[in-house]
Amino acid sequence: MINGGGDVKERSGLISGHTFLISILAFYCIYKFTNNFKQNGNYKQIIFIVMLFLWIGLVVMARIELKCHQPHQTLIGFVMGAIWAYVVYIVIEKIKKKSSRIEEDEKRILSIFEV
Repeated sequence: MINGGGDVKERSGLISGHTFLISILAFYCIYKFTNNFKQNGNYKQIIFIVMLFLWIGLVVMARIELKCHQPHQTLIGFVMGAIWAYVVYIVIEKIKKKSSRIEEDEKRILSIFEV
């Protein structure tokens, strides 16, 4: 099920791990910094989302171009990454409600970046 690297041929992995990981990172950032799409996005949020999707697209194209994965494997990695990022986001939000320390630290970190 897991590709040892190299040409796809007959032994490619089930999902693209690169696409999976970059999708987790990108979708978590989208869920976190765009208020989970609960409000109308301003132009900065739209640019942020477009840039993240371009980043994912570049990773997907690279994996296919290098013949490490087939298109359906990268698509599965993309979908699974989006789902996993949402699960992580929900878990962190539930933990944050139980501990005020986490929320204070998060506010301090976000104030550095003025997000």
